[in-house]
Amino acid sequence: MNLPISENLKEKFSVVIDGGTLEHVFNYPAAIRNCMEMVQTSGHLILITPSNNWFGHGFYQFSPELFFSLLNERNGFTETRIFAQNDSSRWFRIKNPKEIKRRVDLPCATKNPFLIYAVSKKIKAIPEKLEVLQSDYVDLWESEKNASGKVARKSTLSSIREIIPEDIKKSSDRSLKLFGEKGKK
Repeated sequence: MNLPISENLKEKFSVVIDGGTLEHVFNYPAAIRNCMEMVQTSGHLILITPSNNWFGHGFYQFSPELFFSLLNERNGFTETRIFAQNDSSRWFRIKNPKEIKRRVDLPCATKNPFLIYAVSKKIKAIPEKLEVLQSDYVDLWESEKNASGKVARKSTLSSIREIIPEDIKKSSDRSLKLFGEKGKK
């Protein structure tokens, strides 16, 4: 699954189900593309993956936001529905963060493992380049555009420097000077 699938597997199946493999595959973009490409137009993709409190289970833990941002009409899918299930078999339908204009939190998922179930219908071929952007950042970028159409953002370095403890800043400033760069305070 780390490598592209062969042509004879593309658009071959009416339903593709991943029952918990993708979080174990290092090249996740290739693996999810493979799953998406195996589904026939009008077919369905069903993904089941650990979400909360499965630390160490695989390489990754995914949020519902990933599946809402990935399985959309630009990328060839529609009618994406996401559910979460806790260890006592309670089911929760997850709302799309783009629609509710905020991130989705599961406060009930703080202590127990949760599974995410994503179900989506394929409506067209998968584009060569998938467009996957987290919805709250897209909204932020849109709202922060200035008159010239450029996004007004704080420098990433200055943002990081605000949260770094002083002793680490001093140490990194000395390291930068050793490499011929001026340290910033």
